Amino acid sequence: MSESAAGFTGEIPKFYDWGMGPTLFVPYAEVLGDLVASHQPASVLELAAGTGISTKAIAARVDPSSITVTDLNADMLEIAREKVPGATFEVADAQDLRYDDQQFDVVAFQFGAMFLPDLDAGFREARRVLTQNGAFCFSVWGSHASNAEIGRASCR
Repeated sequence: MSESAAGFTGEIPKFYDWGMGPTLFVPYAEVLGDLVASHQPASVLELAAGTGISTKAIAARVDPSSITVTDLNADMLEIAREKVPGATFEVADAQDLRYDDQQFDVVAFQFGAMFLPDLDAGFREARRVLTQNGAFCFSVWGSHASNAEIGRASCR
């Protein structure tokens, strides 16, 4: 098989978006969208955006042209691009961002942080590209008890 499930290439992004998206990711994307919008950002960087499920929720609340959307997989971003015209889409590694220091008011990260090989590097990069009073809004899965209700997410 030439396609790797870990690579999220070929047809995998379409099935990921169609099957897992509505069930697992949309409710949390809505929460993340609210958190991002509460900071009234002029610029947003979304890391590990996948197929744009959270991007769509964020863009419903802030100007889509203010959002830079990133993921490691170009095929995932192709689906995201269809959902949010006007945003900027770029292949990028959350652990090694090519953006200037203090460039974004908000960095948004839905569930991707859990899969970073070097979590410290990813968090350092998020902090580096945030403006002085910027917000890092992210969500991660935890134990069942800590996920008792949708709506628990964090901005730091």
